[in-house]
Amino acid sequence: MSYAPDPAAAHDPTEFREQLRRLKVWAGNPSFGSLARRSAVPRSTLADALSARRDTLPRLDVVSAFVTACGVGAATADTWRAAWRRIEVGPAPRNAARSLGSGAAPRPRELPYVAPELVGRADAVAVLDAGLRSESLRRVVAICGTAGVGKTALAVHWVRQLESQFPDGQLFINLRGYDREHPIEPVDALGTMLRSLLPTGTPIPSRLVGRTSMYRSLTAERRLVVLLDNADSSAVVRELLPAGPGCLAVVTSRDSLSGLVARDGAARLELAPLSVADAVTLLQNVTGRPASDELTRLAHRCALVPLALRLAAELLLAGPQLAVADLLAELDEAGPLSYLGAEGDDQTSVRAMFALSYQKLSANVAEAFRLLGLHPGADYDSYALAALAASEPETARHALRTLRRAYLLEEFRPGRYAMHDLLRSYAVELADLIEPVEREAALDRLVDYYSGTTARAARVLYPYLPPDGSPPAPVARLQPDVGDVSAATTWLGQECGNLVRLATSPTAAARPGGLDVISSAMSRYLKDTARYVEAQRVHGAAIDAARHGGDELAEIRALVYGGTARLWLGDYADAMRMLDQAASHPVAAGHPTLLFQCVNGKGIALFLGGDPGRALALFRRADTVARRIGSPFARANALSNVGMSLERTGHPEQARTVLAEARELYSSAGYRGGEGSAIENLGCAELALGNTGPAIEHFVAALDIARDVGWLGLETTVLNNLGRAEVIAGRLSEAATHYERAALLARNGADRAELAHALCGLGDLAMKRRQVSEAIRQWKQ
Repeated sequence: MSYAPDPAAAHDPTEFREQLRRLKVWAGNPSFGSLARRSAVPRSTLADALSARRDTLPRLDVVSAFVTACGVGAATADTWRAAWRRIEVGPAPRNAARSLGSGAAPRPRELPYVAPELVGRADAVAVLDAGLRSESLRRVVAICGTAGVGKTALAVHWVRQLESQFPDGQLFINLRGYDREHPIEPVDALGTMLRSLLPTGTPIPSRLVGRTSMYRSLTAERRLVVLLDNADSSAVVRELLPAGPGCLAVVTSRDSLSGLVARDGAARLELAPLSVADAVTLLQNVTGRPASDELTRLAHRCALVPLALRLAAELLLAGPQLAVADLLAELDEAGPLSYLGAEGDDQTSVRAMFALSYQKLSANVAEAFRLLGLHPGADYDSYALAALAASEPETARHALRTLRRAYLLEEFRPGRYAMHDLLRSYAVELADLIEPVEREAALDRLVDYYSGTTARAARVLYPYLPPDGSPPAPVARLQPDVGDVSAATTWLGQECGNLVRLATSPTAAARPGGLDVISSAMSRYLKDTARYVEAQRVHGAAIDAARHGGDELAEIRALVYGGTARLWLGDYADAMRMLDQAASHPVAAGHPTLLFQCVNGKGIALFLGGDPGRALALFRRADTVARRIGSPFARANALSNVGMSLERTGHPEQARTVLAEARELYSSAGYRGGEGSAIENLGCAELALGNTGPAIEHFVAALDIARDVGWLGLETTVLNNLGRAEVIAGRLSEAATHYERAALLARNGADRAELAHALCGLGDLAMKRRQVSEAIRQWKQ
């Protein structure tokens, strides 16, 4: 029996056409005339689609009709369409490295660093390999075992060996399932993974169901590994499993995850502690000491667990004259802290090693370890520790490196450090022993560091924004360089998760001034990177803190930014309520920038909600307020919205005049993305006036800008408008290309409105070609 060719085997247009030719042979090699009668697609079009002379993909509607005519089922036809989309979304010819418009799927490489040698796990690797090769191929693998047994090290080591089998990359997320204070919820984990799979700034859904749907769609056609570290339950893992048969999920957990095995067919590997011989070998390899009875006793004292063994080995290395017998004696004397024996004898032994390792640290490094227990984030660098310790960055770097060498920290990326969850618990316990005055001073410095650096980075990235009355940002004694766009973008990208955790922590709530600065400074970054859920949390925390502290102006600011976050989440009623609350406050009248944002935001909510007439009145009022501010950006924003509303309400000639002014103002403000948006709106006005040629010229210019600045939403809208214009011009093939591209980007960006526009356009095109069933299919979607 011959099997139908697999479109997943194609990686470029040439290979895809070859698979189409093989499909024709598989179907009995019918003539193109016969296929034309079955598909209602002209014979010449079908022949051209399979021609070896082509160097581009055939249109998707032609592919769909062809494969259906060849006799494949609906599900198989979907795999052909999925393969077409995967190849079509490849690098664009222009500026693909920077452009969201390229649509190129990122290939994440997120595996953390682990020690290169893996002692005593050859049998475990062999079991994992055998499971991957078996006919009953398991696509979910659970590595379970006690804390510190080396589950993550084994998982990372094994996944690194699979790179060639999963070329679309590796996702890694620490679910922190055993962190008492900050476990990662599935909705947040999905947000993190979606941002790794999508171009920067792509909007993602706000709710769990929407994120799950998008995640499954994005993983359905890829071949990647998802490593879910430190899961505490099957239910959490189940939401995060990739959908595609070409994907592999590897889960580590202290739990047996029996539900994942029973319901989801996971293959489970119970990872035991090392054998005595392997434990001794690990100690020998690290320390260079010969095997001995004392070394065997030490291995037993470490419960044969790699984490404790490496801590012990580092203690022996730190003191070349230290006899193993002496270390055993010290270990017996050190003992764990009172709370640390709660998980059984093995964990008591492991954690007793923490106590001894901590006691061996020099005074300043021990202080650094304690202070890191105060940090509310997931990871740290030398500047964060320097703020906590009031030290120089070089001193902090030395402390971090010393803690890494002692296996009390992990350097998962160069210069970025994190703790094993057991060690994190230990550090938090030690932090509680810091004198209250010292603890509060350290937290003051940490909040000053993060708020001050965030404000500086925001000023670099968004110099065109008018001042919003935020208090002066603290100037930390030492701050990293965020003086150019690249450095500011990198710093905010690295620290965004920490900033969100800090802003929503009791530490920030007790320091409302710093939280006010963080909320204000992060507002535009969170919007531009489509972190709307995080924005809602940050600004919500700022609202609560301002109200508790009685700071009316800070409350108005947070309401404005919180309302804007609700706006971009699509919750127009909540957005209007919050913006109304801010605008009606007597204090708002004395702060025109905040008043402008309120009025403009309310106009956007009405426009997007389908009432451009009422929106126009608000946008005109926003323009009046913008004149008071004297900000070219604010005026351009208001006028662009005025022009957009004029065109939508049937006044394209007026719209053209207003939009031309908005374009010039955006240019003078230095905001190229806004200039592109104004040009796109100018194209709509020209199209409404019947000037198809000038409209297309405007859309092409706007498309270039959207791709240059990486604005996926603008590109999607422009492509739909280009499709509309090309239909008017009678160029149906070009229109189909634009609509297909818009539909693809809209799916990736979770933009349901633009996806609907694209599918309607494709349905209209199908009807023009008398492809009734295809038109109905698109319209139903």
